[in-house]
Amino acid sequence: MISVFKSELLKAAFNRPIWQILVSCLAAIITALLLNPMLYLMAGHDLQNALLEILSTGTLHFFLFYWLWSVFFLKWSSGSKSLTETKKLSQENTLKSPDNQVFNVEKMGEKRLLKDFDICYIKASGDYVELITENNNYIIKNTLKKIENQLNNTHFKRVHRSTIVNCNKIKRVVPKQGGAFEITLNGDHVILSSRSYKIVVEGVYPTA
Repeated sequence: MISVFKSELLKAAFNRPIWQILVSCLAAIITALLLNPMLYLMAGHDLQNALLEILSTGTLHFFLFYWLWSVFFLKWSSGSKSLTETKKLSQENTLKSPDNQVFNVEKMGEKRLLKDFDICYIKASGDYVELITENNNYIIKNTLKKIENQLNNTHFKRVHRSTIVNCNKIKRVVPKQGGAFEITLNGDHVILSSRSYKIVVEGVYPTA
């Protein structure tokens, strides 16, 4: 019965209430025809005289049992699926959260975990990327594209083909000739954006 009620084919073929009633009726008739005759024989009754009772009263009892069981089973399975999906969605959102992105970095033999919100900007350097904080810089083997996909694009914006900035670390933006901008970050880091990203820079910080 469990495999029947889990069948996606039956769920698609019937509306749920009709599906429950039809399956419960079928299961009740089969159970009554298989189980009740044995009980009647054991009790010494004549099956010919008891056939109508087997198909009426007995089937009704089994129908009520299967129908109630199906109601509770479907309610439980639906709740279980909803809980699983909620948990999965929560885990996915947690992994995508900028507050939970960390990078394994090393400086002068000392290893540590660098949280993304401590990063001022990220710069590509061949097959490596440089993670620059207010007071330090760390080099890890990775590509700028992969790093960009890990970060929350609400807070981290690419302002140059080889540079991503943390918008929360921007102190000042000054327009330069040709559509570029001079961006000053916390820690007095100064970088230049390219004109290709003019709209991006203007959208994340008012120019001055």
